[in-house]
Amino acid sequence: MMAASPLLAEDVVSESAAKISEEDCLAMAEISDLIAEYRQDGKSERRTTRLLTRGRNAVDERYHAGVPTLVTYFYSLPEEAVVPGAAGEAFKASCLPQDGAEASE
Repeated sequence: MMAASPLLAEDVVSESAAKISEEDCLAMAEISDLIAEYRQDGKSERRTTRLLTRGRNAVDERYHAGVPTLVTYFYSLPEEAVVPGAAGEAFKASCLPQDGAEASE
């Protein structure tokens, strides 16, 4: 189930991810978990995108542009690789400074 973690870091999070703010990183991690949850609940890719970008439960508007890319990515993975909680953790691991990483710089 954790096999999605390296894929997420390589395919979805660009080199600039390390430069995004902690707030944005945490927000995108939460969005990743929502996508994983919606997929696990059987919602279609299109429905998931709509839920995250329209209506009262939509994510903050500044994240709307990234939603389709994340949704496409998560729906391209094998179903068993998309796990709520693990998806967000993988995203956070790819964009938050790791303990010890700052010390080595």
